[in-house]
Amino acid sequence: MDSLWPLPGECRQLLDGMFWDLESPSDRVANSSPSCPKIKYTSNDVPWPLPVRHYERSYAVVVSTKSTLDPLGNFKFFAYSIRFSVVDIGTDPNQNLASDFALITAEDLDAEVAQMSVNLFLPSQACVVANTKACGTIALTADQLDLTKRFNAWLFNVVLGKPPFPAGSTPKYIDSPKGYYILPLMDNSEHVVDFDWTVVESALISGMIYRKKVKFFGGFAKLEAADIDCDVTDLKPGQLILRNGRFSEGDLDDAMITCAHNGMPCYVTAISEHLNGWSCFPSSDNIRSQSYADYYASKCEYQLRFKDQPFLKGCRLLRASNYLKRQEPDAAKGKDLPKTNERLELPPEICSLHLGIKGRLCRGAMRLPSVLYSLEMALLAAELRDRIGLPISCFKVIEALTSRACQGDVSYEALELLGDSILKFTGCTYLFLKDFLQTQDQLGATLYELVRNKTLFYCAVVRDLARYVFVEPFAPSLWIPPGLIRCEMNQTCMLKDKKQRFLLVSCRTLADIVEALIGAYLMNSGLDVALKAMAWLSVPIKFPPKLPQAIISNLFAEASSLDLYKLIDVDRLERKLGYVFKNKYLLAGALNYDSQKSTCSLLFQRLEFLGDGIFDFVITRHLVGTYQELDEGKLSELKQAIRNNENLAAVAVRHGLHPYLWQVSPSLKKSIAEFVSSYISEGGKAFGLSNVCAPRALGDLLQTIASVVFLDSGFDIELVWKIVRPLLEPLATPLTVTLHPIKQLETLCLQRGWNLSIHVNCTEGFVQAQVIINELVMGNSQSEDKKVARRLAATMALRLISHPTTNLDLAGDKSRCQL
Repeated sequence: MDSLWPLPGECRQLLDGMFWDLESPSDRVANSSPSCPKIKYTSNDVPWPLPVRHYERSYAVVVSTKSTLDPLGNFKFFAYSIRFSVVDIGTDPNQNLASDFALITAEDLDAEVAQMSVNLFLPSQACVVANTKACGTIALTADQLDLTKRFNAWLFNVVLGKPPFPAGSTPKYIDSPKGYYILPLMDNSEHVVDFDWTVVESALISGMIYRKKVKFFGGFAKLEAADIDCDVTDLKPGQLILRNGRFSEGDLDDAMITCAHNGMPCYVTAISEHLNGWSCFPSSDNIRSQSYADYYASKCEYQLRFKDQPFLKGCRLLRASNYLKRQEPDAAKGKDLPKTNERLELPPEICSLHLGIKGRLCRGAMRLPSVLYSLEMALLAAELRDRIGLPISCFKVIEALTSRACQGDVSYEALELLGDSILKFTGCTYLFLKDFLQTQDQLGATLYELVRNKTLFYCAVVRDLARYVFVEPFAPSLWIPPGLIRCEMNQTCMLKDKKQRFLLVSCRTLADIVEALIGAYLMNSGLDVALKAMAWLSVPIKFPPKLPQAIISNLFAEASSLDLYKLIDVDRLERKLGYVFKNKYLLAGALNYDSQKSTCSLLFQRLEFLGDGIFDFVITRHLVGTYQELDEGKLSELKQAIRNNENLAAVAVRHGLHPYLWQVSPSLKKSIAEFVSSYISEGGKAFGLSNVCAPRALGDLLQTIASVVFLDSGFDIELVWKIVRPLLEPLATPLTVTLHPIKQLETLCLQRGWNLSIHVNCTEGFVQAQVIINELVMGNSQSEDKKVARRLAATMALRLISHPTTNLDLAGDKSRCQL
């Protein structure tokens, strides 16, 4: 195995040391050397799959770069606008009004990232798109930069729900490790970057925090009387008395207020002229009717002084959440409507107004953590793309790096399926041409070592991929904001700091990421670029540029003793395939089933090994490219329906290819004849006929033919697919795909609450399978192949269950199961 690794010796030694406790005893003997420590193998060693490991989180260089002073004493930044457009307003019309912001960075962002769009799924079924756009460069003075840092600290303390510092303590802040900042834009600055410094200054003197501490008694907040001017003689029309002064109704339009009874900020949505302190307080506990004034007197020990004032309608400001996660289907049915405690009706006198701070500023700011996290993901992916140095969209790289656990719009599962097929295809080709003496079983064992998860994990470690992966949902509470961040040294914060610094990634996930990256390069830039990506990732497979001369010489030496044209009608076969061979003697190996005793390198079984990799690749590439909306599970079902041996055998019979198979044993001839007869009477099915097993040689025949076309055409995989696809038509689609009989049976039993088990026994060279449902034998079959026996038994059970004359109630009385 060492000869297959194109890795530096020191790196290989390091990796071997990491996995020393995971190798088998035979591996240890083979890999033992004076430089390797002697560690005794025990059965308690951790098997594959490997446990998760901690990796330090990282940011793209452009994210952590800080701006420096220029010769004029200013700080230069690149500016980008972040503007929101509403796709679906949902049930909250206020989401239509949200402030836009500017992002300023010390370095120019990647061109793709600078104009990215982020889909945000807000509460109440609202959907918003955040669009970024480059807006040139700006310069800030030292005072403006200090103001910007403090504004970012205030803004993200509010939107992330940071609690206030303990009373009597001195607030401590340090610079964030991130070098970018956020500033609000003027409402009318659609085409230019015009910062709203008035809002910045108002925010810093507003005293608004996420939640102020309030006194409680008996489970309810206790309101203390405020020093309010109770003289209403000079109260102007349209004015309301709040806890911190008198304000006009215009001042309260979309204003931010803090409620004294719970310390929570909320934004004003309207002034209710028909609701005041005398109004009846709504209650669901069937107690006697009481007014709002009575409620505050009994629950909060506070006497409303201005009972005639109209109440304020407001909406509580919640902490920022993960808005990258698409809402579940239940949410779309109305189960995610705003909670009752989110909307408030408040007496003005218990509210403090934060003058100059509007609700649209906070509604827009609530979206920023999700937008900025997406931006950081894109920049990290762009950095990896630049390291690899091959053409690809950074958003395709994000897809290849993102696990389904992130619960976002993309995940790597489909690309990983495609990457796995590329590794299998290139590995089969590499091994087929590398060693002419290896049998099919030996080739398969070597291929396993080349593309197993342990090997691919080595590749991920070599290229330090762990710092780029995304394997968990976005958690705003763990996200580090820009500007100034709080410095706290208690045990809880230290534990949180550890979660912020380190990421848990399984070794299997890193192996999958390697496959997904290869698949992404194939989808985006083609096979040649994907092969270069494999080389960069240190995958130990070298795809050959052409057919080695040694194979050609060996072929002619073998073919000189054969008269191929007397054995088969080559011209007719070429017409069936739609391809004229340059070297027709390649067909000798593809059609000679009993070639075990031959010295030719093109044995039927070796060609079938190569063809298996070719079929897996071309079919997977077609499915992933055609049905990009399907997940990995559905794609696997489609692939299995197309390339299983039963379907390939039916294809060979349908196109009349089976007569060209020569040097077959009498027993195989009989099996082929039985299958052909059944096929003619029944027709082909995705997973085979109901009462006869397809000879494996028929399915292998298509793969050997594909192999020799691939070799004869100089490794033209596109030509192979052009020839093979018409033979496979009609291909399975999501609408026409037939599930495997066992899968159908499992689904049916799950729906009806039946207990299903399939028992397999081996006797006298045959495998007998029994399908048992609720302790009744519903299917029985035998075959030389375990998978076929299970399939046929499941098919028999399905036929029995669905028979129109069957009266079957397995969930009830077992004695009612009869025909």
